[in-house]
Amino acid sequence: MAGAEPIAGSDPAAASALLMLGSIAGWWAGDAKLVQDAADRMARLARPGPSGPAGPGAIQAMADLLAGRPAAAVPRLTALVAAARRDPPAQLDVRFYAANMAMLTGDFESARDLMLSTVQACRAQGMIRFLAPVSLGLSYANFGLTRFRAATEAATAGLRLAQETGQPVRVAGLHSMLALLAAVSGDEPRCRELAGYALGQFAAEEVANVTTTAEWALGLLDLALGRYDAALERFEMTASGALRHYIQPILFAPDQIEEAVLSCPRLAGKVRVIMANDLANPRLAGKEAEPRRSVARSLRYEDADGRARRGAWPCAGEA
Repeated sequence: MAGAEPIAGSDPAAASALLMLGSIAGWWAGDAKLVQDAADRMARLARPGPSGPAGPGAIQAMADLLAGRPAAAVPRLTALVAAARRDPPAQLDVRFYAANMAMLTGDFESARDLMLSTVQACRAQGMIRFLAPVSLGLSYANFGLTRFRAATEAATAGLRLAQETGQPVRVAGLHSMLALLAAVSGDEPRCRELAGYALGQFAAEEVANVTTTAEWALGLLDLALGRYDAALERFEMTASGALRHYIQPILFAPDQIEEAVLSCPRLAGKVRVIMANDLANPRLAGKEAEPRRSVARSLRYEDADGRARRGAWPCAGEA
């Protein structure tokens, strides 16, 4: 990002583009300070860049999420997504950013629409390599909407393109997505094969933060097959390992909560996860597409005497 400083006065548009690239690198590295630095630098530019998903508002929202300020981030993201839906950005990478912002807030409908329009534009413009990551995003958006067949079709098409265009990390990411879909259907052999390939590839490429979906798939598989303790242990280890520096574990937080409930005999059948503004992961606050997958810190249950209780896990130390 230091390269933006010398050209800030003569070419603020180029400086803004460099700062956006730096903020994206910081985002994927889980570096809140770096992203905030990019936001501050962009705000100081004479012309601080576009107002859309590649502008200062977007970078500040990213910084707020990483720093644990969801109440500040989500309104910015929601506004950026709404603007992108009304007038889709001409730059396809910027449209892709907007779609990913929609997924961060749980707005899978907007994410799906933006991903679909990006896919169509990529085909029209012959941008074949970019179709692989967009197909992954489209698959995840459909997954969030429980459109599992459409999600599988998008991931399968993206996998073929990633293989044909030599994108090993994208290949691993799409294997992870297909593993997640296999977990939903309870297909243990296929899920383990796909997730195992992905995790091996991620280790070879030394890309830690994109292991999330593969680990999520294996945890969700254990949940689907009734292995609640094993599922919870996997999620706890994943969230507290290398991924603790990133925001990606928010993806499996709803299932982590469900597994914590089901692994505790005193709570199973009594705990109800409710919609709340105060979320289980303080880095994200937004709406979820389906109530079952809502992420909430607030928990209501009945204790052994039938009294209504709220907020703590008896199995984690409260009698």
